[in-house]
Amino acid sequence: ALSYRLQVQINYLTLYLGPVVFYFLVMNLFFKPQRWTILERLILMYAIAISTATLMIPVALFTSWLPLIEGLILFLFGLSVFRIWEAARHNQRGASAILMTTGWSGILIIHDFLYQQNVIISPLGELNAIGLVSVVLMLSVQTAGRLMENYHERRILENRLGQSKETERNLK
Repeated sequence: ALSYRLQVQINYLTLYLGPVVFYFLVMNLFFKPQRWTILERLILMYAIAISTATLMIPVALFTSWLPLIEGLILFLFGLSVFRIWEAARHNQRGASAILMTTGWSGILIIHDFLYQQNVIISPLGELNAIGLVSVVLMLSVQTAGRLMENYHERRILENRLGQSKETERNLK
């Protein structure tokens, strides 16, 4: 059995680092690798600092930061949505569908933050798992589609290569 402290640390690390991973996933999906800007370096420093603090300091202290961290999470999520919107605006494949599911997930995350802070009363409770599942499913669909396209392109190239080798043998 896991200790209470370890359970809380795992829970909070997931909460704190999820938006960081999502942001860099979006950047790698839709944008060519580039030099990291100051913003990306700050996001990475945030991830390292918050991870270290979560693992090193008492549970009562890092759980008290939740409202501040939720603000940072919303900022990172909003930045990710803006990057996906940029990709959709430039007609990058799959960006519109991912933008819709990410927007849906964002609404549910905001609902949960407000619900946890007792700003709203909701009979539905916490809903962010539904939004996260929809984002994961959409990313899976997009990835599967791209893999199928790559497979078909490979088969076409293999057929062309086989035909050119056969033509070369016939010429000899």
